[in-house]
Amino acid sequence: MPAFPHEYQSDLFVKYTGDFIDRLPAALMRFDDSFYEVGTYLHKYFRWSTA
Repeated sequence: MPAFPHEYQSDLFVKYTGDFIDRLPAALMRFDDSFYEVGTYLHKYFRWSTA
């Protein structure tokens, strides 16, 4: 953690870093679930637009 001039900045850094780490698994799971759907959609779109 960087050295902050004010105490509340350290508290906010710890809070937001903790929130980010806690939400990471859910975000990755959501990304994995929709990744292939989005890829399939883009593949079909580009195949249609170049035909």
